[in-house]
Amino acid sequence: LLSFAMIVSVGGDRRTARSVDRVAGTIVGALIATAVSFAPAPWPLIVAALCGLLSVAYLRQGSYAVFVTFLTPAVLLTSSNEFDALQLGVGRVEAVLAAAVIAIVLTTAAGAVRRRRDARTPSP
Repeated sequence: LLSFAMIVSVGGDRRTARSVDRVAGTIVGALIATAVSFAPAPWPLIVAALCGLLSVAYLRQGSYAVFVTFLTPAVLLTSSNEFDALQLGVGRVEAVLAAAVIAIVLTTAAGAVRRRRDARTPSP
């Protein structure tokens, strides 16, 4: 849901670029998190904290792809569930990819409906 919201929050002319940045950053971040998860404790937690700080810094700087790259390991390395690191990373990438596709399809369809409606409505 967060990925979907972040993609549709930008103008239509930037949604595809935002989607690509989100998916690419998630893939790189998931690879980082998977590699770090094999390190002995407390390294995964240290890396998660460092990634969390860097994600905020890059968000403030306006570099969305780098923000997502650091956000992903911060989230994945602090998540606890029954999946191993690789499964968790793959699941995250799948979810973000699905959110990106859904966001682009829905906003494209909504734009087409709006243009069609506007074409039928006479100007005052």
